[in-house]
Amino acid sequence: MISNSSIKQTYRVVLIKLGALLFSFILMACEQNQEVETKDNLFGFSKQSDKTNSQTATKTTTQTTSPYGFDSEFNYPSFAGEYPVATLEMTVTDNSRLELFANRTINPDATPRRFNIRFYYPSAELNLDHRTVTKYINKRKTNKLPVISEMAWANLIGPQTKKGKMLRYSNYENAFWDIEINQKVSDKQTDFPLLIFSHGYGYSPEAYSALSAELASQGYIVIAINHTFGANPTNLFGDKNKTQWAKKLPTENIGQYLPIWSDDQIFVIEELYRLNTEINSPFYGRLNLSQLGIFGHSYGGASAYLSASRDPRIKAIMDIDGTLFEARNFEIYQPFAFLLSKKHSPIINPVKFNNDAFLVKLTQFEHISFTDHILWWQWDFDDSQLEMKLELGNINALEAVEITSKLVQSFFDTYLLNQQNWHLLTQENSTSIKS
Repeated sequence: MISNSSIKQTYRVVLIKLGALLFSFILMACEQNQEVETKDNLFGFSKQSDKTNSQTATKTTTQTTSPYGFDSEFNYPSFAGEYPVATLEMTVTDNSRLELFANRTINPDATPRRFNIRFYYPSAELNLDHRTVTKYINKRKTNKLPVISEMAWANLIGPQTKKGKMLRYSNYENAFWDIEINQKVSDKQTDFPLLIFSHGYGYSPEAYSALSAELASQGYIVIAINHTFGANPTNLFGDKNKTQWAKKLPTENIGQYLPIWSDDQIFVIEELYRLNTEINSPFYGRLNLSQLGIFGHSYGGASAYLSASRDPRIKAIMDIDGTLFEARNFEIYQPFAFLLSKKHSPIINPVKFNNDAFLVKLTQFEHISFTDHILWWQWDFDDSQLEMKLELGNINALEAVEITSKLVQSFFDTYLLNQQNWHLLTQENSTSIKS
């Protein structure tokens, strides 16, 4: 027999869901044509001077939003560039190094270092009859990259049973990036500039798909590294999709692993030369290795700095909110930019910058505001979980993605393609830290 308390509980749940649904419809109707006034300087930078730009004009844009919460759709940014975007992934093996820390202990039976790299690149026009099916998420076959393609996240998809602990399946089950799998490189130009990217500690390349794909739509080939045992679980191809797990990511003295990540980055450069010259390579003759930049978020940004100090083939570097650790003891001779969240005050002494170097403070950003998590998590935490929402930063999710993308693109446009986008975009909002 069903108890009265169970009936009452069920009745309350139904009423709450109906109320939430009604509120969602009302909110959408109110916000559908909402006008948001912004200024040319919409970045929320901390001002470094009291100078004003008399030419700054106020403009009005229309922004359509959807409410977060149960049964709301997952909205993700479209890509603004002229190119369709594709992605492919491959496993590379560096036979010159051993994988010593497979289980966070010295491995006496160490094998060569293996890790994945994911390419985001300008795609040729799509041939609808020759699309490749991906198997990133079981029971879900598509030719596009799922929004949630990190294994650790994909395994959580299901009905939410505890707030903030499981993803709401209804928000993600049909969410796919507009990124095709394994398409040909665009033939609109002979070759493309290159950007090597490294994720933050414990993240993965897929957690930055919005940024990487936007850069690809603008004409860059982004090579995103999955640093094995410093990332989410890694599927290594050619080994029955063997999954590599780190038993526990260390939290003390993590700066000691920077050389491993830097070695990964420099090995990728060697692989790019190989892929550019092998006739059967999907990137044969399409990689402009004279226009090579490197950037990363958090730990990946520090690794990028270290690699630039070691390899002059790297022409420009950007560190996105990454503590430099011991890498600050090394000089660099390439242009450098440091994007910082509001709470990050890095120690940059005794860094010696021998070229243009800039610091840009983003006062509305938190550390994870630079990742796709700002898009995912705003659909997974209600207003009662204010502490978690505060970790996302005091900024609209889509605006955060746009700001990050524009800053990264403008910097590399300037220092790889000889344009002046960076100086125009940040002339009132960046601090020169050139030595």
